[in-house]
Amino acid sequence: MPLFHRVSSTRCAPRTRSLRTTLATTAVAFGMLTLAPIPDSEARAATYHLVITDRHFFPRQIEGRLNQPIKIVIRNRGTKTHNFVLPAFYIFSPNLPSTEGTSVEFTPDKQGVFPFYSDTGGVKEPGLSGEMIVR
Repeated sequence: MPLFHRVSSTRCAPRTRSLRTTLATTAVAFGMLTLAPIPDSEARAATYHLVITDRHFFPRQIEGRLNQPIKIVIRNRGTKTHNFVLPAFYIFSPNLPSTEGTSVEFTPDKQGVFPFYSDTGGVKEPGLSGEMIVR
């Protein structure tokens, strides 16, 4: 007895294929099935993973596109509490204790180079800065 058995082909019999084609054609003709692009508001966000240590952000630079959604997943790998601030887009994460994380989502509405940083305690932390480039 062989260890593997060949599974029969998943091809449809000609009669089944023609029935599927007829049903699909009928559905499109009566407007029951529409093929339309996803609206911009439902576009999939570009996702970036940002790690904060006690010395720096990794990566130090994030690139995005104008009017395209962005999601930044933030994880604090340092031993101290840190946060993520991107003031140009009014992004202010909560303070993240060691090993904690959060995510932020937004759609850039202007082009340029914008600084981000950690300012736990209201003061920018040395070395904990980077930039977001929107093209």
